[in-house]
Amino acid sequence: MSDEVDIADEKVQLFIDAAIMTAKRQATVNIKGDGTCIVCGAPVEAIMFNGKPVVGRWCSLECRHISESEES
Repeated sequence: MSDEVDIADEKVQLFIDAAIMTAKRQATVNIKGDGTCIVCGAPVEAIMFNGKPVVGRWCSLECRHISESEES
């Protein structure tokens, strides 16, 4: 049998989970890749984010790191 603290903890967790889901649904991504890597020119495929296809600007993490190091 659950005591009052356990019941309160479960209710708080439900509110936290609902807030996280709301934030995820409202998240926006402002990536405007054109299908080619801005560092090496390799093709970049779209990925699904929140049910929508998003085309990135880099083909790999290595190219992303190169791009970010050039910006700073």
